[in-house]
Amino acid sequence: MLTAKQRAQVAGSFLLRDVVAPAHFWEQLEATRFSPGTEIYSARHFRSAIAILLSGSAEVRGNNGVLRNLLSPGDCFGVAALFHPVGEYVTTVLARTAVTLVFITDEQLTRLFERCPQSAINYISFLSRRICFLNRRIDSYTAPSALAGLAFWLLEQERQGVVTVTQGYTRLAEQLNIGRASLYRGLDHLVERGIIRRQERSIQILDRELLREECSPVL
Repeated sequence: MLTAKQRAQVAGSFLLRDVVAPAHFWEQLEATRFSPGTEIYSARHFRSAIAILLSGSAEVRGNNGVLRNLLSPGDCFGVAALFHPVGEYVTTVLARTAVTLVFITDEQLTRLFERCPQSAINYISFLSRRICFLNRRIDSYTAPSALAGLAFWLLEQERQGVVTVTQGYTRLAEQLNIGRASLYRGLDHLVERGIIRRQERSIQILDRELLREECSPVL
């Protein structure tokens, strides 16, 4: 059983927005703990379930080992393993610190959808947002200029107006498939326009709308 605090965290997730889940749904949920450095999901080791992070921090890495995302309480993962036969999971999720998760299986979700249709709408809305995100990422890989690719990346990575270049600017240039000189020119251009402020590996986005304009090619 979940504690009152953990139950409130799950109730505040995207899945249960405007939903009053039945008692039997809550009775099936349990908190699962992982030690720092534990591999939670990998290509061959995963569950057919959504995982909601209740405490601690986790990191998501691609098959090439590149850091893709950092997860904090309230974030979730596992959607790619739901409702279809899948032999491999698409990323690796590692516990950066001691973490506590709650897993909601596809069977539990199906029963919840049947009992509470709003939860299904919430789930579909979540997937729609993920599709938009992935489409923007595809656009960034095919961006018409180094500056547009950088702007796309900054918009994707920002959290509360701040982007942290965790692996350094050389690695970022490799990720964006541009030269270091082009990357620094792009950063300097955004600073000069007052769109960003840069201090070492921390980038603060000052004007999101102008940054979006930089994503649009000049035709």
